[in-house]
Amino acid sequence: MDYVTDDLVHLDVQSTALDATFFPFEEVLDQLLLLFSRDKWVAQHAATATATDTAIAQFPPSGVAPFRGLVFYAAPFSYLYEPIDEMYFGFRALYCRYLCRLQHISSDPRDILTLTKQFEDLLIEVDPNLFWHLNSIRVQPLTICFSWIFYGFCGYLENDQVLNVWDRIIGFDTLEILPVLAVAILEFRSAALMEAETPAAVDEILEDASRLNVVALLQHLLFL
Repeated sequence: MDYVTDDLVHLDVQSTALDATFFPFEEVLDQLLLLFSRDKWVAQHAATATATDTAIAQFPPSGVAPFRGLVFYAAPFSYLYEPIDEMYFGFRALYCRYLCRLQHISSDPRDILTLTKQFEDLLIEVDPNLFWHLNSIRVQPLTICFSWIFYGFCGYLENDQVLNVWDRIIGFDTLEILPVLAVAILEFRSAALMEAETPAAVDEILEDASRLNVVALLQHLLFL
């Protein structure tokens, strides 16, 4: 059975055609996200599910309306598993335990609002001069880093580094790794960012993430 949301899934997956890392897996990712949208287990077992969510019918059955970039949550798994069933269950487990919180608006300290607040508070504590400099040139740090946090750094970092991020989320059982890493990247580029005088210059400095190493960045920030 086709759903009206299937076209949104197809459009989202087609965005990987522009990504040299993931475009070979476009067909597999399309199948995976179609399976995901039809999976009632997701609506019942996601960390953000409520009693109401489990008691009423959801559409799509997963309870997750396709949104731009959902494919990037699934894409890294194409490098971990070959059978689509193993790939699917790995993705579903990570989404239901952690990634679902990145789209959930609530006062829960594990959800996206608190994570973004933690990012701003940590940046002000670690490098207040950088925070105020960026604001002085009309660049809000959270505007830069929100997509990094929201997508778990997929689409920004190299795939092996994304998997390093997710490995630490699982190991420490917290999404707080995301705002900490976002601050670590800004701190790493701090000298260049302090010289930037326009938003375009800031974008150019942060555009290339190919040489960023997650473990080294986290260790540098945490042991300052």
